[in-house]
Amino acid sequence: MKSILFAGAVLLSATLVGAADSSMVASENAFDAFHVVMHPIWHEAYPAKDYAALIASGPHFAEKYEPVAKLDPPIKNPIRLAAFKSHRQQMGILVTQFADACRKNDSAKVYEITPAMHQAFEDAMFDLGPMNCGLIDGLLITADLIADMHIPAENWDGIQGSSETLIMKLDHAKPEMYPAELQPFKDNVAKEFAQLRGLADQLKACADKKDMACAGARAAELKKQITAIRENYL
Repeated sequence: MKSILFAGAVLLSATLVGAADSSMVASENAFDAFHVVMHPIWHEAYPAKDYAALIASGPHFAEKYEPVAKLDPPIKNPIRLAAFKSHRQQMGILVTQFADACRKNDSAKVYEITPAMHQAFEDAMFDLGPMNCGLIDGLLITADLIADMHIPAENWDGIQGSSETLIMKLDHAKPEMYPAELQPFKDNVAKEFAQLRGLADQLKACADKKDMACAGARAAELKKQITAIRENYL
C-alpha cells in the first residue's frame, strides 16, 4: 500500500522546479535502483525461503544503499525531513547487518533481517512525498471537484455549493488550529489561505453570474494554489 501511495506522492513532488527538481529526480533514481534489488528478494526469494538468493543479494543491497545515504532531498517540512533521516538511518543499519550476515553465510539471520530492511526502505521512500494532511487534502478534493467535474458539466448548483464549502473550510482554518505539520509555516500558510479565500469569493461571484469563463479560471487557479501549498509545506 505504501508503494502505491508513494507513487502518487512522488508524482506531485516531481513538479518542483530547478535545483529542487534535480534533487528529487536523484532521490527517485536512488530509491528505484534499490527497489530493483529489493523487489525479487521480497516478493520471490523471501516467501520461497530461497536462502541462496537472499545471501547472494547482500553486496547488491550494500552497493545500492550508497547513493541513498548521500541524498539531500528537497523536503521543506521539518517533521517529514526528520522522519526521512530517521528511516534512512534505520535502513542503513539494517542493510549493513544484512550484508554482514550474508558474508557470514548466516541464512537464519539474513531471513530474520529481510522484513525489517524492507519496511525501513518503504518508510524512507514514502517520506519523499508530501505528508497526508486532512486540512489541505480536503481543500484540494473540493477544488478538484469544481475544476474537474462541475465546470466541465456546467453544473452551476455544484459550483455554487462547492465554492461555499471552500469558503466555509477556509473560514474555519485558523492558524492556531492548523495540524502539527503546518505549524512551522503557519504565518505563510495563513497569508496563502487568505488569498485562497479571496479566490473562493470570486469563484462564488462568477457562479452567481453564471460566467463560465470566469468560474473556470478561478477554479483552475484555486486548484493550482492549493496544490502548491501541499508541495511547498508538506
